[in-house]
Amino acid sequence: MENTQPITVDAKKFIFAMALLQRPNTKECATCKTYNVGKENNLKFCAGCRSVCYCTTECQKSHWNIHKTTCKIVTAFKKAIALPEEQKFSLLTNLIDNTTFVIKNGEKQIKVRPVYGVIKSKEEKRISIDFLVPTPMRDGSVEDYPIYIRTGDKDYKNMKDKDDLVVTESHMNFKFSYPLRNKKEYYFRFESPDGFTKGDIVLMLCKMYKVVYAVDDASSFIDTTNSETEMMSGMFSNGYYGIWGHGIEDLSMDSIDCEGEVWGMSISS
Repeated sequence: MENTQPITVDAKKFIFAMALLQRPNTKECATCKTYNVGKENNLKFCAGCRSVCYCTTECQKSHWNIHKTTCKIVTAFKKAIALPEEQKFSLLTNLIDNTTFVIKNGEKQIKVRPVYGVIKSKEEKRISIDFLVPTPMRDGSVEDYPIYIRTGDKDYKNMKDKDDLVVTESHMNFKFSYPLRNKKEYYFRFESPDGFTKGDIVLMLCKMYKVVYAVDDASSFIDTTNSETEMMSGMFSNGYYGIWGHGIEDLSMDSIDCEGEVWGMSISS
């Protein structure tokens, strides 16, 4: 049966995002850097993420050990994008509401989905949670420092009180706005029936940032990476999120704060 429901602005954003992720951000072979254009172009996209090109099967196989992490993240993210339950777009939601992006912390599984907005609660609760990791200094002393986003999924194991249950609700709505151009805001919803420990929160936010950077790079037509495939500081992208100014290695997370139903992050760079 044909879907006769009109497409709203939010649905158009979803379709546009999907279209961006289906286009390559380069005309070079990711392995041998062969450059092909016009009728002689024999480059083929990676079938999974479609964010890089290869000229031969041999080039693709030799590049897989380097590319597989980004490929799996982008592919999982494309399947995970979902619309809020209060927005009834039957055609789109039927395609995606059975797929979930899952972050694992031991035996615990935290479900994640991007959303286009959060309904504000009438209850104006305010909570602040700090994240500090004991860090050895050159003089032999130990000082507490914020979690670095790039290495947080490993560093959180040394964090103070990582197993403390700090959020008892079954979901958390996070606002993502830094470092994005034009004061953009995006929301991610994390779901866990057992609530969230400090370790859970660090793990899922660091993972979220890595996914955002990977998707932005895959959908950008400006080369913003260096030899380590990290976004270079001072650059900006024209990708889906529009990251500017900072590579992920620049970012550290000091704390998170909740106002109503929306959590925000204090990010240093």
